[in-house]
Amino acid sequence: MPNTKSFKEKNFVISRNVYSEYYNILSDQERLKKYSIYAPFNGSVLDAFTDNGAITAPGSPVLSVIREGEMEIEVPIGGDEIDLVVEGADVMLFDEVGSVAIGKVNRKGTYINPQTQTVPVFIDISESSVDLYNGMYLNAEIQCAGTTSMIELPRKALFNKNEVYFVEAGRIYARPVNIALYQKNTVLVKGVKDNSVIVLEPILNAKDSMEVKVINPTK
Repeated sequence: MPNTKSFKEKNFVISRNVYSEYYNILSDQERLKKYSIYAPFNGSVLDAFTDNGAITAPGSPVLSVIREGEMEIEVPIGGDEIDLVVEGADVMLFDEVGSVAIGKVNRKGTYINPQTQTVPVFIDISESSVDLYNGMYLNAEIQCAGTTSMIELPRKALFNKNEVYFVEAGRIYARPVNIALYQKNTVLVKGVKDNSVIVLEPILNAKDSMEVKVINPTK
């Protein structure tokens, strides 16, 4: 900061806030020397959200960094299925050709995505038969916790979302069922009594107490 040659000159510089701006800059420079941000791993920069020397607002993102070597995959799991997933469970990962990697469930999220109504599950990859890259899409098959007293029904046996027809004494009756898990073409239902007879094929103009005859019964 240059020295002023007169009192008037000094007052003029002060009135223009030159001194305050100058010392504010020095203060920011000293503060900047005390703070460094390090990623907790070695990796590569994917994207930069600011320019070198630019001022950033508190809490705003600066860089997007990916870890090299160890990889992690985020899998969205439906909120009604998340309880079946346990930490440490084995996972098989597939691409369009076949199995490409194996891993384990590292942790589960503690929130539900409001857009997809899913909970994130994070998987650590332990072995891979192919090179994996950031941004790849894979299918995951997670070994879930077991459950008992469940039966598998085709989705076409359902109506009104959670009802099926039970056959009792030669007649059908609509009853709600407790659906534990939705799968691609089937559902897993729990709480059904042993030896219950359930209609698996849709019946035209079906109604309660309608008389029916069971053909091709299965167990």
